[in-house]
Amino acid sequence: MFEVEESRGYPQHWHVESIQADGSVLVAVFSGPDAQKRADEYADWKNGVRRPASVLQIVSRSEEV
Repeated sequence: MFEVEESRGYPQHWHVESIQADGSVLVAVFSGPDAQKRADEYADWKNGVRRPASVLQIVSRSEEV
């Protein structure tokens, strides 16, 4: 399971974290404009909830061409 959490030491930086079955930890860090929204979207995608809007936008643009 991938979870979103704001960095304790760096406000407005968001981590997407997952502890794997072998005990290893995966972390992706998001900062800058819309960091929390992008982190939430990434976590949803990794958890199989939905496709990221950015991917859907790219697909939509390629279909218009």
